[in-house]
Amino acid sequence: MTLPTPEDPHSAPVWENYLVAQLTHAALGLLPERAVALGVQVENYDVTVHCQLSSVTAADQEDLAEIAGELATLVGDDVNIRIVYEVRQQPMLSPRDGVRWVYAARAEG
Repeated sequence: MTLPTPEDPHSAPVWENYLVAQLTHAALGLLPERAVALGVQVENYDVTVHCQLSSVTAADQEDLAEIAGELATLVGDDVNIRIVYEVRQQPMLSPRDGVRWVYAARAEG
């Protein structure tokens, strides 16, 4: 098996990785205080930003909307962006959930 390189990405998920990078940039300084995880799910032009929060306030919802707006600015008008969030006290991440997680809070303990 050969690994991707800058000169030859092989079958690396270039579009998905691009969206991971852009979400990371879009969330700079905007990640809600109560966020325990943030990620992106990509299906062609349909992009879902996933956020797990310990609780949800109006300010958190505004922050998430601003992250979505920043992401839209970075990736263009052809991409459909939606946000989903769920309340969790600790991050719940899985390599099989289809989400590319870019942030997870450190577990307590």
